[in-house]
Amino acid sequence: DSNVSEAEPSQGISLDLDPELAEIFLEEAQEIVHNSGELLHRWETDVHNLDLVGELQRELHTLKGGARMAEINPIGDLAHELETLFELIVDQHFNATPDVIALCLNCHDALASMVDSVSEGSAIKSAGNLIAKVLAVIEASKGTSDAEESLEDDFEEQVPVQEVLLDEVDAPLDDANVTRFCSLLEEL
Repeated sequence: DSNVSEAEPSQGISLDLDPELAEIFLEEAQEIVHNSGELLHRWETDVHNLDLVGELQRELHTLKGGARMAEINPIGDLAHELETLFELIVDQHFNATPDVIALCLNCHDALASMVDSVSEGSAIKSAGNLIAKVLAVIEASKGTSDAEESLEDDFEEQVPVQEVLLDEVDAPLDDANVTRFCSLLEEL
């Protein structure tokens, strides 16, 4: 993108923003940062409240859209990944752990700092490390979901217990058959 130039890593990313778009973005972004901060702290004490997570998801969706419109990609990128994470939690792909909540709080702090940087006209610090952490949580949740689906598929493919046991009814009751029967029960 021609509006973004990579500065020294310690200095962050300098943006050449349309002043009118930046002003519109900032009005909305500052309110979103405030609201989402309150929502995050409420969620921190009520982690099973998916309504709060749904509100967070909507706030991040709006922030992402505004950032994309104003061509502030670092904010849009982090907001997008955080929105995806909240979506997975709302859809109950996994439960939020204290580590996930801490990551969300860190992302919020980074977004607040980025919005402040835009307001001050200074370079935005990259959030690549936070994005990588969010992506890792997202991927891990997909792995959990895939594993659960695989277990469900395995369960559906099993032969009904009655069929297995009926085949064994005529077999003599010796130690080998008792052992086999016990192992079949353990597999269930």
